[in-house]
Amino acid sequence: MIGRKLLLLTLPLILLLICPSSSNTPFRKILGSEKYAIIGVSNCSITTETFMDDNHCIHHMTNEEYRFDNSCEPFFAVLYLPVEPAASDPPRILMIIGSEKKLAYRLVDIAYPLPDKTMATFRIRTERHAYFTNTSLNPSISDVIGLVYDHFSGFLYIIYNIIEDGQSKAKIDVYFMEPDSSSQSLLNTYLYSSDVDAYFFDTEWSSDIYSKKIYYHKYEHSNDHGFSTGKVYSIPFGSLTYYLKHGIRGNLEKEFNINSTRREKVQVTNGLVYSTVANEDKIYLGSLNRKGGRVRCPFNTTRSQDFLFVITGWELCKLRDGYDANLDNCEIAISEASPQNTTEPQKPSSSGFLWAITLAIIINAVILLIILCVLCKRKDVDKYDNGMYPIANKDPNGALLTPEEIFRRRRTTSTLTEF
Repeated sequence: MIGRKLLLLTLPLILLLICPSSSNTPFRKILGSEKYAIIGVSNCSITTETFMDDNHCIHHMTNEEYRFDNSCEPFFAVLYLPVEPAASDPPRILMIIGSEKKLAYRLVDIAYPLPDKTMATFRIRTERHAYFTNTSLNPSISDVIGLVYDHFSGFLYIIYNIIEDGQSKAKIDVYFMEPDSSSQSLLNTYLYSSDVDAYFFDTEWSSDIYSKKIYYHKYEHSNDHGFSTGKVYSIPFGSLTYYLKHGIRGNLEKEFNINSTRREKVQVTNGLVYSTVANEDKIYLGSLNRKGGRVRCPFNTTRSQDFLFVITGWELCKLRDGYDANLDNCEIAISEASPQNTTEPQKPSSSGFLWAITLAIIINAVILLIILCVLCKRKDVDKYDNGMYPIANKDPNGALLTPEEIFRRRRTTSTLTEF
């Protein structure tokens, strides 16, 4: 009886040890690649990270006060790539800023870590910028809703609010961006403007060069169900103006949990969804379409700008090798870098050591449980045997029973469970 009680008390402990606590999924498994570059733009700094230990946070997602500088003017950032797919121009950050009550832009280089390092951090230079040609339509940076760059066409879309006839409306300006003769800056050509349906107010925009889609996040309330939730929709490259003008929502890609805390700064990059939850001081990063876990890290609420880009494949080779990058050699290197084929030694992780400790604890707990059950059963048998042997001072005529008689009595009086 005592052994059964101990078993009931010990089983929850064993199950607790077997079931691991919730932890971050390794970033390489979420992304599906062993080779990558994580580019984080936070206020006045850009961080590039090429390796992340399992169950650790990306450096851009860590809570480190010293990296942040709030003296930067507000801006929007997108990943800029040349229109020609085979061009060896490395990826850059295209920033839209406000200068002298006009919209301006700058092209910022992305530093790749040194050979013996896995991370590079540098401050954004703010003294160089250029203005858009159509200054009569320039909105204020505070009126900008979102920024989208289509690297297949070279079109830059600026979505913003405007007051017309006393009413707030949304519009979109479209520019063609191309490198200048030095390839160190961009020339802009104004193409057209268009009205935007009121549905796209209060949206957050991003684009993914790998899925060839434009994404936006909108927090919606359902009158039918009585709850609010954040949703991520996609629009194909080349169709943005048409969708915005006619109020076409696009394809629903992801819906956050019902009644969950509102997500902010929602972005999609390389098939990953990046978002923040200010009320919980958390940053989340997970797969958009496949179930591959997620990364959750503490969030520093002092950030005024927060953008994340993840590049792989040919874009990674161009960032690493610069203008010396070779498309043919890069394709071989990237195919060999998949999780199934990689032979690159990884840095030691603490997860295997923790599992070894957990397994040792489980084995010790099982052994201890078996010993306790045996001892308790032995104690019960001893009590039972004491009743079969007469006590001389109370029964002078009693005689000791033979072992055969003891076995016969146990067989006829014991239950199957005791045997």
